Amino acid sequence: MLSGPASAVHGFAAVSGDGRGATTGGAGGATVTVTSLSALESEAAKSATETIMVNGLLTGSGEVSVTSNKSIIGVGSGSGLKGIGLKFKGVHNDIVQNMNISLVTAASGDGDAIHVETSDHIWVDHDTLSSDMSHGKDFYDGLLDITHAGGFVTVSWNFFHDHFKVSLVGRSDSNGSQDTGHLKVTYDHNYFKNFDSRTPRR
Repeated sequence: MLSGPASAVHGFAAVSGDGRGATTGGAGGATVTVTSLSALESEAAKSATETIMVNGLLTGSGEVSVTSNKSIIGVGSGSGLKGIGLKFKGVHNDIVQNMNISLVTAASGDGDAIHVETSDHIWVDHDTLSSDMSHGKDFYDGLLDITHAGGFVTVSWNFFHDHFKVSLVGRSDSNGSQDTGHLKVTYDHNYFKNFDSRTPRR
């Protein structure tokens, strides 16, 4: 992740919309620390508002589905997921901070390091997302894909590197009717290095 200043939620994640207020994640709930993939999966599936501190680099395959009102935060500079993605589908009010997520293959769940689908008010901040360029472009999918009417998302102070298809916003032209009026995404102070395609354009 980048070593920029700590920041409050800003951009679209801080804007009220779709019947919800600004993103707060697990604020106001319990804080738990997990050191295994099974513990992370268990906590992320709970319905309660919660901050989940990930201590260590957890390895495996597949993806962890995260429910609403969660903060997933890495402890220190080396914590995160290797080969495992985070999935936000049909949820809202979630934060991912200080996580290293790498080497999530296209065959692993939805194939993304962070997958946001039909979800809103998501803040992805101060993370490092990567794979490698030694496999073909379809061996991995996206590092951060926001699709199927996802919105009110802020992507800030992240380091994206060594990847072919970096960050998709929207699925395809055939999906336009679902996405219309959504896909409100802010990219702020991100660093993209050694990549091929799917980066923000202005």
